[in-house]
Order: sequence, then C-alpha cells, then structure tokens
Amino acid sequence: MQEAIRGVTELIDALYRSDKRALRAQLVRLMKHIIKWHCGREYRTTACRVSINDARHEITYLLEDTPAFTREHIDLMWQRVFEYAYNEAAIETGIESEKEQLSWHEVFEQEYPQDTEFAESRLSVAHM
Repeated sequence: MQEAIRGVTELIDALYRSDKRALRAQLVRLMKHIIKWHCGREYRTTACRVSINDARHEITYLLEDTPAFTREHIDLMWQRVFEYAYNEAAIETGIESEKEQLSWHEVFEQEYPQDTEFAESRLSVAHM
C-alpha cells in the first residue's frame, strides 16, 4: 500500500513539474513575440499576433488545469522568463529591444494589432 501511495505521489509530482515547464515555455514564447513586436514594424506580422494569442490561450488552459499555478506563481518566475525571452528575441532579430521589462497588462491584456500599412507596402514591393 505504501508503495502505491509513493508511486501516485511521484506521478503527481512529475505531472506538476511537466506543467510548470510547459507554463514557463509558453511565457517565454509569449514575451519573446511581444518584445519582437516592440522591435519594429517588420515584426508586427500576422504570425506574431497568432503566436501571442496562441500562447495566451495555452497559458489559460494550463492555469485552468493546474490550480496551483496562480498569479503569484507566475510572478516568481517573471524576471527569469523575461530575461530568457529578451535574449531569444535579440538573437532572432539582431536587435536589442529598448524594453527593460514587460508589465502584466502588456503580456496578458494588451492587443497587438498587425501593422497593416507595413504589410501592404511589403506586398506591393513583392509584386513589382
């Protein structure tokens, strides 16, 4: 009986760690695309917006499925996740963003519209 309890406890712990890694990965992806969006018009694409929305949805699902994940839980990993996302965005864009931090509002609530004027200018150049 003790072995069964220990096995179930280990399984629950493993699932929690897996969900925690998934949460961290989604936060990095979300913050990275927001940082890239701030790097310039050429990064304000449909793909960027889709990635931001998808990461937000995945995080919502993780929070619903894992009650232990609270805002305080996210706050504890916020700075480390931001630094990782910042570095990834800098590598991908070749630009160091002027953003020194992201707020909760910027990450979870702010809308990031596509720069349609820039997208249209890219399309017209491509068809020349």
